[in-house]
Amino acid sequence: MYAAYLIKAALEEAAPARTSGEAALRESAWRTLQESGKGMENPEHSKAMLKVLATSLPAMAGLVVAPKIMGAPYSAQELAALKDVMGAQHVRIRTLPDKTLLERYFLGAHADSATNTVGIGRSQPAAILAHELGHLTGSRRLMKAYGPSMILGQMLLPAAGSIPAYTAGKASKNKEEAVRSGALRGALAGTAMWSPVLAEEARASWRASQALRKIKAKNLIRGHLGLLAAYATYLGGSAGIGAAYGAGAGAVGYKRRVKLLKEWAKKQEAAEGTGKEKTA
Repeated sequence: MYAAYLIKAALEEAAPARTSGEAALRESAWRTLQESGKGMENPEHSKAMLKVLATSLPAMAGLVVAPKIMGAPYSAQELAALKDVMGAQHVRIRTLPDKTLLERYFLGAHADSATNTVGIGRSQPAAILAHELGHLTGSRRLMKAYGPSMILGQMLLPAAGSIPAYTAGKASKNKEEAVRSGALRGALAGTAMWSPVLAEEARASWRASQALRKIKAKNLIRGHLGLLAAYATYLGGSAGIGAAYGAGAGAVGYKRRVKLLKEWAKKQEAAEGTGKEKTA
């Protein structure tokens, strides 16, 4: 539930909704995430989710680590060279004010395919600039599915990750197996639902890496490592969050299995007792 508020605050500051329709879709996604958080009231669900979320923290740490890895702010020469080798002469650069925490890090940077514009702060490194340019050059078919995939993923991931995991939990032999199988199914669901986002981010980072190498950018290795760290945040937000939902649902499914088995055993005992009384 808290994740919904954090994601909402981050996106509203970094990339405000441009239309009332987009704002309505986002609000619907936040409400869905908030409602799904109510399942945390179940202790078994809560423990399993938090355990898996803890393992995803290293990936999410890329939000802070990546910009620090990448090095110094990009220069005018690097901007010109990147636009040249990436075929991005049609792309306009909009400078963002480096005032807030989000803008000082790479969350403020974005690519707008509708206007062929990259918004980026002057304190941000060349690797992030190249990544955003990568979104607006080359094949852009995945960009069309990017927004819908992210919004629908946020709305439907709780259900998509939990339903198959709950079923797997009911079929598991013990709680550990239920959590493992549930986390795996949740991670697969998260990856599948965010697949256009993951594919497009990988494409943009690959183009960025190739361009940085061609222009012999400063801090080249650090730029590559930073792009990998940044990509890990998308894996954490899709597979990682899906695994957490799945682990919780798997634990709840196993608890339900145990309850049903106990109820069945009681009925069997009652039936056997009634049969003995009739025989006597």
